Amino acid sequence: MEETPGSQEYEDRPQPPGQGAQAPAAAAPTPPPPPPPDGGDGGDGGDGNGNGNGSGTLQTVLDALNKALQKASQEAARSQEESKALDADVKALAAAYATVGKAVEAYGKNRPSLEQQRGAQKDYIDKQEDLILGAIDDRREEVDGVWGDVEKQIDHLGTQLDRDRATLVEKSRGYEDKQQAAQDAQAALDEVNNRQAIVNAWLQQLGALKTGIETASDAGDAVGMYVRFLEFKRVLALIGSNLPDPDTYRRELEDAWRELKTAKDKLRAAATERTNAQNALSRTQAELDRLRGSRVDEVVNRVSESPPSGPAAAAGSRA
Repeated sequence: MEETPGSQEYEDRPQPPGQGAQAPAAAAPTPPPPPPPDGGDGGDGGDGNGNGNGSGTLQTVLDALNKALQKASQEAARSQEESKALDADVKALAAAYATVGKAVEAYGKNRPSLEQQRGAQKDYIDKQEDLILGAIDDRREEVDGVWGDVEKQIDHLGTQLDRDRATLVEKSRGYEDKQQAAQDAQAALDEVNNRQAIVNAWLQQLGALKTGIETASDAGDAVGMYVRFLEFKRVLALIGSNLPDPDTYRRELEDAWRELKTAKDKLRAAATERTNAQNALSRTQAELDRLRGSRVDEVVNRVSESPPSGPAAAAGSRA
């Protein structure tokens, strides 16, 4: 086969220096592609140093890091507050528990003396029992009846006290619910009343989103552009639904005002109910404390105020 310049055999043949056909000129080297802006598309396998994989701009990454830092700071602050509260509780419980040992020790030392005093008082009343029962004689049944009535009244007041406490809890919760409802109604009125300021804030938000879309477009960040596009459309729809004509706006304000008035009326009524429940509880507690503290005087006074009955009354009439 004839070897001609350009054929494979001719090219593979060894050529002495300076001889043979002249080799074609080498092609100019291809310049490297310019670096992607802000960590943009540098192809798969990027090293994270400005050679990303097209997932977002550097600003997006920084925003995500700032949000993560803010969230971590908030969680740390909340955790610190919870830790302080727990530490205070533990210290308070430890201090309270320290008194347990002291109280038991003091009680153990004083218990024999208490038992001795109790025994002495028991001996006294045992010796006086015959004298006292003989003196009361035929009025014993009457006094026992009054004593029983006072005991029943004390028991009834104890039961009533439990009911009054439950009522107060119920009315307090009702008041809190009405208070929250009034706060919500006030917030709703404020929102309607501040409609223009809110719309202006949304418009500013649209301006920021527009800038973000253009920045993402320059960076070739399709995801960033699309997400901002979705948010832009959402905020734009909000603005459209919050620009009523003046008459409609007036009706919205008046409706919100009526809701607030109704909530305030219910709050005042709930406050009155809570106050009444508190007063009822206080009255029951005071009467219960009075009877418990003056049980003896109460029985004596009631017996003294009632005329004698039975044999004692007959004896008095004969006299």
